[in-house]
Amino acid sequence: AIAPATRDVAELPPVEALRVLIAEDHMVNRAIFELLLEPFNMTPTFVDDGVKALEAAKTGAFDLILMDRQMPGLDGVDVTRQLRQWQAQHARARTPVIFVSANGAPQSIALAREAGADGYVTKPIVVEALVSEISRVLTEARA
Repeated sequence: AIAPATRDVAELPPVEALRVLIAEDHMVNRAIFELLLEPFNMTPTFVDDGVKALEAAKTGAFDLILMDRQMPGLDGVDVTRQLRQWQAQHARARTPVIFVSANGAPQSIALAREAGADGYVTKPIVVEALVSEISRVLTEARA
């Protein structure tokens, strides 16, 4: 079963060295992200609540943000909305944000998009879906 999965992943579009901010409050999910992203030459930086996520995002040091929907303090929607407002006010580049959430309901996805999310992946995380969404969002951001 390992061989086909490995082959599928190898066929995914290459993702170059990326600095990724991961806002995720659950240790298990953080470990999963680390394992999934390792083969793709991404450098993850983890924060465990919305306030830290917003502060880290404002530094502009990241190429991509993976945002949990539900976190202590500010949730992912609030963080993304405030980040987009701040970026607009300060004429900063718009860092792509992909939500990663157990909630795949259409209204949850719509709310994330409304707040300024560029992509949405549901948990449990499937590496192909995550990398494919990262690739799509980054391609659109560069267009």
